This record gives sequence, structure tokens and C-alpha cells, in this order.
Amino acid sequence: MIVPNFVRQWYEESSAPAKAVREMVRDLVIPFCSSKRYTFSDRLKYLESVAEKLESGRFAFLRAAKAVCRRARPAHRRNPVRDSGADRI
Repeated sequence: MIVPNFVRQWYEESSAPAKAVREMVRDLVIPFCSSKRYTFSDRLKYLESVAEKLESGRFAFLRAAKAVCRRARPAHRRNPVRDSGADRI
């Protein structure tokens, strides 16, 4: 999949905060899971996976991120009718 530059930039800017949150969650969840003998597995999404989900609109919480990415799209690539929401009326 070809990943748009603005999605790549957003992903790279979000990587450090995502890793920090991952570590905080691990510090809290792993001891709890160990004490209860639960299995815990975590992962960070790959760039291509995030881009695919943004493009497909698969998850509602990603629609907001997609809207931010849409606003970041260069003006010559925008579709004023589609991007304004007028096509949904």
C-alpha cells in the first residue's frame, strides 16, 4: 500500500507518545496480569496498518484522525464538495 506523506508524518509524530503510553500501560497491566495469571500481549500498529484503517474508515475513532489528515491534504488534491460534507446532505 502506498502511504500518503501526511499520514506517514502523523504516524512518525505519534510514535514517541504511543511508545510512552505503551510503557505506562505495561507498568500497570503486567503486574496485575501476572498476579491473576492472565495473559497479556501488546503491540503497536505498523504504519501500513494504520494507513489502511484510516483510508477504509473501519473504526469510528479513526474517522477523527482521518478528518485531520484530510485537512492537511494539499489544496490542489482536495475535493471541495466531498471534503465539506455537502455530499452527505
